[in-house]
Amino acid sequence: MVKERILDAALVEFALRGYEGATIRSIANRAKVNVAMISYYFRGKKGLYKAVLERHLDEFVSSLDNIPSDGIEGIKFFVRKHVEVLRKRGPLTSLVVMREIVFPSDTFLELKKNFYEVIVDKLSRVIRDAMDKGYIRALDLNFVAQFLIHLDFWFSFKFAELDEAILAERILEVFLKGVGS
Repeated sequence: MVKERILDAALVEFALRGYEGATIRSIANRAKVNVAMISYYFRGKKGLYKAVLERHLDEFVSSLDNIPSDGIEGIKFFVRKHVEVLRKRGPLTSLVVMREIVFPSDTFLELKKNFYEVIVDKLSRVIRDAMDKGYIRALDLNFVAQFLIHLDFWFSFKFAELDEAILAERILEVFLKGVGS
């Protein structure tokens, strides 16, 4: 499908060059489509960038619908689902989102309320339960949630060759050693 080829090509270009460095022409060349197809499907570079980010965020938010309410089980579920979604898209997705976390674009800030804040809210509920049960030290809830999310992205990018289950275990191990009681 043309639209998917464009999204895949855009992910590579945005990961390698950032939003500012990627061009519609380089994306079209990589996707082997006419430049006009990007305007047709996405109404330009900003719409395409938003679609690249939404593809990951929408899939991940949907995967959290059945997150267990139990703290530790919920955290394990969160990490497994996040690694699963990141693995499906490859390490370049992690790179694009990590860049956005450090240097947020206007597009990312627009999406933050619809996706990122929903993710942090779902994760914060299970972290709160783990804190209440004494598994995690009483730290700032937002800090702990952001720490875990960033670990997921970093480990998924840096250790892309690891088996999905082993990667999730390593992330949990580092997370619990860092914030565990």
